[in-house]
Amino acid sequence: MIDHDAATELVTTGHPQVDEVLGTLQPLSQLPVDQHVAVFEAAHVGLRDALSNAGPAAADRG
Repeated sequence: MIDHDAATELVTTGHPQVDEVLGTLQPLSQLPVDQHVAVFEAAHVGLRDALSNAGPAAADRG
């Protein structure tokens, strides 16, 4: 059985740009499945952008 309350709880990473992207996934449960792909694609672009902008300090964390 899926705990829907836990599944919809907002997870934070401590990285503002990543947290913002993760927040865009929240409305998925309200959208028809055929609209999920566009949301995931936009999130993928946002996460790639966050990774590209992470800089050397992120690499040092290992």
